[in-house]
Amino acid sequence: MEQSNKLKQAVQEQKQKSWQNRLKSKAAWVSIIALILFILKNYGLLEGIGLTEESYKEFTALLLAVFTAFGVFNNPTDPDNF
Repeated sequence: MEQSNKLKQAVQEQKQKSWQNRLKSKAAWVSIIALILFILKNYGLLEGIGLTEESYKEFTALLLAVFTAFGVFNNPTDPDNF
């Protein structure tokens, strides 16, 4: 019984670490922000945060260019640096 409790506790700790690592991920935050902007655009709420349709298009084009540059300069073999 005690071993079962230890196993459950270990699993719970692993899940917590997994979520902590996900929240530390820059890619996860970029995805969340993109999802929020997508939802705001679809429901016509961009004006509420000060974005017009044209400024939204310019903003997304700029972000895509920046992310492309990050992708070109990214070194996936080095886990310590982006």
